[in-house]
Amino acid sequence: MFGPASQDDRAVLALLRRELRGAVPMVRSRRRRPGRRGPWIDVARVCRESWRNHGEIVTVRRRNRPRRQRRVLLLIDVSGSMKEHSAAYLRFAHAAVGCLDRVEVFTFGTRLTRVTEPLRAREVDLAVGSLSEIVLDAEGGTRIGPSLQEFLANARYVTMARGALVIVLSDGLERGDCGPMRAAVRRLSLLGHRLLWWTPLACDPAYRPVTRGMSAVLGSVDTLAGVRDLRTAYEQVQNLARE
Repeated sequence: MFGPASQDDRAVLALLRRELRGAVPMVRSRRRRPGRRGPWIDVARVCRESWRNHGEIVTVRRRNRPRRQRRVLLLIDVSGSMKEHSAAYLRFAHAAVGCLDRVEVFTFGTRLTRVTEPLRAREVDLAVGSLSEIVLDAEGGTRIGPSLQEFLANARYVTMARGALVIVLSDGLERGDCGPMRAAVRRLSLLGHRLLWWTPLACDPAYRPVTRGMSAVLGSVDTLAGVRDLRTAYEQVQNLARE
């Protein structure tokens, strides 16, 4: 289902791994940690050291909230209309999982599937190839709204989206009622730090998001961009790094 990566793909993946680290927004950790500087005194450490020095305070120890990468949430459309692009999207996800601190990856077509753990395999072809046995709805129908609602119905998954950089990789061609899709994307937008929507259709300069699905969610999307392969994904990562 997902063929091997070409030499050109591997070259771009190497560039992506290097660029992604600096492109993901940073955030202050909620936990206070020991540091050389900081607004909080580390009372416990000061007391322990003073006890060893017969009650003398030699150094005032500090605590701060260090900066770290935001969580990244990737939601990848593997339906039939995305057949030409799904493998590239999953290779992009493999690069993200391999080089970023906190990444979660899900696929959706007619159902939602968490694929983060299989993508931790070191070799990209092994990792992506193993998904053939896990992603059972690949190249099938499209139920974007219900799949995203399934994600939001799981309290653990909602935690993954809170404060995250959320990237949906899909053409947005929903079938049937677009109400669930509109509601789910709206909530994802409110939960996350930013919501990016990458679609192969937007690679065409004449593209306009006028389909029922995309027009319904456009107001909840921070950035709509064209991504059809690893090269265009790399271009968007570079844009993200400049923001």
